[in-house]
Amino acid sequence: RFTCDGDPHDEVIATFYPTEPPTLVAERGDATALMYASRSASGAKYDGQNTMFWEHQGEAIIRWGFPATEMHCKKSP
Repeated sequence: RFTCDGDPHDEVIATFYPTEPPTLVAERGDATALMYASRSASGAKYDGQNTMFWEHQGEAIIRWGFPATEMHCKKSP
């Protein structure tokens, strides 16, 4: 679970799967997005159709939709 932009009601739930290639299913509200692992200089990065999830050290940058601004999220305790 990640809380985005300091709003406890804006939450993204990320589930990682060890498939080949690795995949991620992200849930936000009643929407779901499938993303595939992609190259990154650091951290874990996943891209999907108009979505992106990039996690590094408990923080994530998430783009949900097009044209959407990036959300800055922190791992929920």
